Amino acid sequence: MKWRKLGKVYCSSGERSWMAGSALCPTIAKQSEHVFRIYFTARDEQLRGRVAALDIDMRSPLKYFNLTLNPLLDLGATGGFDDSGVVTSSITTINGVRHLYYMGMSLGKTVSFYVWPGLAKENADGSFTRVLQYPVQGRSATEPLCNSTNFVMFDEGRYRMWYLSFRRWENGKHYYHIRHSESPDGINWTPSNIVCIDWAAPTEYAIARPCVVHDPDGYKMWFCSRALYGVETYRIRYAESQDGLSWVRKDHEVGIDVSPEGWDSEMICYPNVFDYAGKRYMLYNGNGYGRTGFGLAVLEED
Repeated sequence: MKWRKLGKVYCSSGERSWMAGSALCPTIAKQSEHVFRIYFTARDEQLRGRVAALDIDMRSPLKYFNLTLNPLLDLGATGGFDDSGVVTSSITTINGVRHLYYMGMSLGKTVSFYVWPGLAKENADGSFTRVLQYPVQGRSATEPLCNSTNFVMFDEGRYRMWYLSFRRWENGKHYYHIRHSESPDGINWTPSNIVCIDWAAPTEYAIARPCVVHDPDGYKMWFCSRALYGVETYRIRYAESQDGLSWVRKDHEVGIDVSPEGWDSEMICYPNVFDYAGKRYMLYNGNGYGRTGFGLAVLEED
């Protein structure tokens, strides 16, 4: 597998007060034959995220248009699970309506923050309204700490979610890996307690932002992790599965790494993979966890 980088698509640069910097966790949705909408999170000067979007035409994908003027999803109510920021995670259709799963953030005292998955549905004007005022998957015996940044798809008669699951905080680091959950309706979820992607070494401590594709020959997942193979910053990883539950990591087959210089020379993270016109593409973030924006790569033929 070999990905060819096409270039940076976008980074917010203070166009508006709520878009002071970053373009975090790009999340793709098809609008028409050639046009795709990319939802992403822009941050203000206090690093609080709000959902924004832009469109690209895949015949010239590095020229964006229709950049949103106002947040499509703003901060949650004061004291809510998402009052300190919302971050894009996954786009899914439920009952014919586009829905956005997002990561809601709130600040902590004994730990720096908490994150939980939220759900919002699209309105006629392209904005989103919260379906619930509480997380779609909260604390439980399976998830006693936090969970979020999920990927959701309707697969074989039910909704499936792959998500990051916090297991512990240790010396200021947050240890999370990827687990699985199922739902009949996309709203009520039952965690399976199955670890899909676990840490590959004692140094690895953050496995995040899964993106799953179900091909005829099985399931494929792209995700990112920190502090592995002698590298401290995020890199994109890869795994395969026959059932979506038991996964084999094939990190060295991922075929994409940091660039020698520029906006993605220090880290690459938060992949979002999609297909168009018989080819496979990947949106991803670069340096600073999205501080330098997101770019696009295409999978080369073997």
